[in-house]
Amino acid sequence: MLSALLVLALLSFPSNLLAEGTIQGYVVASDDLRPLPYANVMVVNTPHTVIANLDGRFSIVLPAGRYKLSASLIGYLPKELEDVAVDSGVVLNVTIKLTARVLKLSAITVTPGRFSIMQSDPAGQQTLTREDIESIPQTGEDIYRAVARLPGISSNDFSAKFTVRGGEHEEVLVSLDGLKLFDPFHLKDINGGSLSIIDVKAVGGIDLMTGGFPSQHGGHLSGVLKIASIDPKSEPQTTVGISLMTVRFLTEGQFGDGKLKWLLSARRGYLDIVLDLMNETGADPKYYDVFGKLETALGDAHTLTTSVMGAGDDMFAQEEEDTARTRYDNAYVWQRLNSTFGQKIAAETVWSFSRISHDRIGTNVSVRPVSTSGGAQYSQEQRWHVEDERIFTILGLQQDWYVDVGGHFLSAGFDAKKLDADYDYFNRERLATRTTEVGVISVYDTTLVSVSPEGYEIGLYLSDRFRVASSVTAEIGVRLDRISYTDDWDLSPRASVVYTRTSGSAIRASWGLYHQSQGIHEMDVANGEQVFYRSERSQHRVVGIEHVFPGGLQLRVEGYQKRRSHVRPRWENYSKDVLFFPELEAQKLFLAPESAESKGIEVCLKRDVGTRWSFWSSYSTAWSNESIGGRDVPRNTDQRHTIYMDANYRPSARWRINLA
Repeated sequence: MLSALLVLALLSFPSNLLAEGTIQGYVVASDDLRPLPYANVMVVNTPHTVIANLDGRFSIVLPAGRYKLSASLIGYLPKELEDVAVDSGVVLNVTIKLTARVLKLSAITVTPGRFSIMQSDPAGQQTLTREDIESIPQTGEDIYRAVARLPGISSNDFSAKFTVRGGEHEEVLVSLDGLKLFDPFHLKDINGGSLSIIDVKAVGGIDLMTGGFPSQHGGHLSGVLKIASIDPKSEPQTTVGISLMTVRFLTEGQFGDGKLKWLLSARRGYLDIVLDLMNETGADPKYYDVFGKLETALGDAHTLTTSVMGAGDDMFAQEEEDTARTRYDNAYVWQRLNSTFGQKIAAETVWSFSRISHDRIGTNVSVRPVSTSGGAQYSQEQRWHVEDERIFTILGLQQDWYVDVGGHFLSAGFDAKKLDADYDYFNRERLATRTTEVGVISVYDTTLVSVSPEGYEIGLYLSDRFRVASSVTAEIGVRLDRISYTDDWDLSPRASVVYTRTSGSAIRASWGLYHQSQGIHEMDVANGEQVFYRSERSQHRVVGIEHVFPGGLQLRVEGYQKRRSHVRPRWENYSKDVLFFPELEAQKLFLAPESAESKGIEVCLKRDVGTRWSFWSSYSTAWSNESIGGRDVPRNTDQRHTIYMDANYRPSARWRINLA
């Protein structure tokens, strides 16, 4: 009863007591003042973003203060209103006039299956704002868990890893500020990782592509997750916070009129402290992550950003006779140079060093009574023992060029890596105990692997985006990848097209070949393997439509098919338990599929026009099968029906109630 009264009190709390005001008005064309429906209106440096309705009208409730408004729409130049004053209890009427333009080819989204997240992107598709991300109920404020609610994405409650359209998480390319990340997770012993190593507060925007992505992105079969860090605020600012699982520190700022910018983010988990307070001695998980960048303007045409990232986990666990100690470390150092040469040419160069290591030690010691003439005694016998140490280093250099000339937007570049790996693995497991004339004899199965593979990866790509007609834009591209340690040569042609009927409607389609070689860090030494398999291949077909209805309701529907060949053989565990050493699990099978196929339909609806109520929902139906021995069987990522629904109520600008 008391909780119900509290909820009613919050819902009916007068907004004027919270010192709030309202900005409302219209977005219109500057030439004839006609309303511009579906324009994106954002309050800069806040989570507030709304879409104008069919009449071009919008309304935003904000705490009293001064703000900057930004309005944008496909086919028009963005417009900002500076120093907009919001007074308590006052409704401020504004009119934002946008000037028509021919949208640059570089700004047109040709690829279906793309989501623009936590950023204003009028040329993109269905967008989740920072407000959406931060209000979704989730564990540990993890960006991965929020992304997992999008259509085509599957995950579980125990792991932050997600899969895309029937693939594995390892088939998703993850990058931060232009650098590829490897297994960016904390608590990897729990279903591969319970949390990502990226603080959501340090994330400025995300591009997620779930299929049909262009030739710039190679080496992965299912998707691309491009994460960009925040642009530091002009005034120095430091914040300290605490979430469900971590304590965080973040500082940012600028010097010299924005010519020097810095950002430093650090987090430390405190689960070990909580478990100590609860007198729980069975587990002691410690983890941390740090990210920092220093951005320097080198004149008007060049910007150099130096970034570092580190993450570490140290876990001790004990249950009955089993003891485990694991440690995982990720370290990245990279520099990114962004250059412009006039208004038509741009380039990005990234050189990097990455080091990933993991160390696992586990043992099981059983104690059993032994009868002797001197009385009862006890003996210790080791049932299994595992030592697993791996170190991987990667030196990388990549460069991308963009040229806008003669009605064509050309992209070309290369990605080169020098890779080294060291595997030292030992496993001894008792299979049986026999009693003989000379005593008790134990039979053991031993696995010992010590190898140091090395090699290089080189990828080259070229793509051309051009207008076929005023409302039709196409992109064709090709990619060539060479991986020395697997002896792979992979050629991947791709093509996409978009037809834009109105500013609120578009149809997209794509086809392409995608290849993924086995990573140098993915040799399955725990199951005794010492070789790499050839690259897997996937053929994508994707068709999608998006439309904005009167009243601001956004609809997106996509259908896809992915046919795979050269499927890599694998060991698969069928136990649902948390396994520190999954290679010891008895319930596992060796699978060698001849082929695989994933197909499905996804529907997404969203409405947020700045009123008190908003909602977002998605539904996916999908099939993911593979052919084994001539029979089609469901893959472990098969998920036939998935539904997500989020409803939000804003009783005021300071309060937001979410039901998910």
